[in-house]
Amino acid sequence: MSRREAQKAFAALVTLDGELRDDLRLIDRSRAAASLCDAIAASEVTTTAAIAAASSGSPLADATRTRLIVACLDAQSKAREAVASDLEHRVAAIPAAVARIRDARSIDELVRRTCAELTGALGFRCATYSEVDAAAGAVRFRHSRRDLSRAGSPAAWQISAAESQCIAERRPIIVHAAASTSDDAAACRTEAASIVVAPIITKSAATALIHADREPPWSVDAADVRLLEIVTAAFTAIHERETDAERLELQQQAMVAAARRLVDHAESTVAQDVLGITDTWPAQRVPQNSTPRAAQGLLTRRESEVLQLIARGLSNAEIAEELVVGVETVKSHVKKVLRKLGAANRAEAIAVYLESTRPPTR
Repeated sequence: MSRREAQKAFAALVTLDGELRDDLRLIDRSRAAASLCDAIAASEVTTTAAIAAASSGSPLADATRTRLIVACLDAQSKAREAVASDLEHRVAAIPAAVARIRDARSIDELVRRTCAELTGALGFRCATYSEVDAAAGAVRFRHSRRDLSRAGSPAAWQISAAESQCIAERRPIIVHAAASTSDDAAACRTEAASIVVAPIITKSAATALIHADREPPWSVDAADVRLLEIVTAAFTAIHERETDAERLELQQQAMVAAARRLVDHAESTVAQDVLGITDTWPAQRVPQNSTPRAAQGLLTRRESEVLQLIARGLSNAEIAEELVVGVETVKSHVKKVLRKLGAANRAEAIAVYLESTRPPTR
């Protein structure tokens, strides 16, 4: 059943429930239903009361009430069919969606594909991927059916109590509007009645949160929690695969760069011995026979720590976890390290580090 048909079923159920409540003279109306499931639950309460109500004493009035009860029960049946059809469609879409997510070949692509699948085949209105660091987070990527945008300047927000619970329990939870805070709204950028918040666990720690909501008349429920569990489990497995692949590539690049620099050094030494040519290093590079302590003359203590972790092949996220700082802070340190060493990329920085730690030639 399409969303338009679901909206029609929702409107019909709410209208019939209102008419039956008027017939029963139920003045104290409950709050308006925000979703199809809310409407079904409210209508069930009303029809139960109508069936149990005593006769009005008027055959015509009793006949009218009976017709309303039958119409409400029929509308409830159609609404349940809509809910079941929607769930069946989304469950059937999970294998193909996970397969497309698996095709990601970088962490950024993994994030984009995950959000796109959540708002596509898996039926959510909006999905937000937010990196988290201690007590703060930042929206890194947002994907909705109406708009696709990468956050140019991620806005920091405080992790709410509900999000802290999600991280502590390491499982997706539903956050209702009544219990949410402005921080939740900032994180998900949505005004939905309820959202699902799911943690991304990598290297035994929560490194990100996914927020997702659904388009009315749908609302998130236990099925959505289970769906997010499946998606985040797939995300974690693929994230670890890509992180290992990136680390291996960096190590390979470092070894190739180090080999090239050693060849250059050997050629320079031969030129010095045979031709008397003196080789000079580019400005701000670590001298050829320097030690790690000498390298620290160019770098701060923290930058030296970052360089050592880069040389071990750690990603920015892993360095942030190791040093207990934010990923953006690590990125800033990496840029400074590259600039001070005169390195064009991480591989060159590793090569400089490896060469600076070699024993001096005699």
